[in-house]
Amino acid sequence: MEALIGQLEEDLLALAKLLRGPGPLPTSYVRIIASATLRKWLLDGNLSRAANALGVSFTLPTLDTSAVVEAVGINPAITFFLAGGVRMDGVPIRGYYVAETPFTGRPELPIDSMAITRLSPSRYLRSPRVFHQGQWFDAEQIIRFVANKKGGVHFDPTREHAWQEKLDLAANFFVAGNPDNLTEIQLIEPYSAEHRILLVLPKETGNLWTCLDIELLAAAQTFLNIHCDDEPLLDWKSF
Repeated sequence: MEALIGQLEEDLLALAKLLRGPGPLPTSYVRIIASATLRKWLLDGNLSRAANALGVSFTLPTLDTSAVVEAVGINPAITFFLAGGVRMDGVPIRGYYVAETPFTGRPELPIDSMAITRLSPSRYLRSPRVFHQGQWFDAEQIIRFVANKKGGVHFDPTREHAWQEKLDLAANFFVAGNPDNLTEIQLIEPYSAEHRILLVLPKETGNLWTCLDIELLAAAQTFLNIHCDDEPLLDWKSF
């Protein structure tokens, strides 16, 4: 068990150095490194084993989407929602949604209610993160899908469940980056036959982030800010 706890520290430090490096982060790094790390600790039960061995409780700081979920449930005009919670090229990617009604000057979802809350690992995995075409996808589905199907750990083009096919569609509905070497932040809609909306981020030259990539990045940051008995596990002053 000592080896497992040592690996937790090593994995957190490696993930921190990856995400806090200079310059734009390649999307492949998030897919390969973040999804494998998150699967290892959150989905495979290793974080729970470490907690039991140490006699501590781990919690994960994340955006509380509960009020948004309730609002989406009574508003059929909402067709897409992305929790996010990251900054890319100085732009906050947080609480992005699409509604099939004209903008009235006020948001149709209570985005400002998404305060940071700390959840147990099991509750975090069940937290809704992406909504598309009438279906919510939680953190566990997103991590498992990228790790097991999209090449994070395994590449598997088969889709045994309907939600996996729907998550594929959601992944490409909203994308961000700068595949066309543009110079100004802008929204392009429609962008292509596969991608309805592109948020152009000029500094992300050559990168194209799907909503699943963005969610994985947010999940990795959540994991890095893990708390042990109400105290941050990592000392960010050391970075």
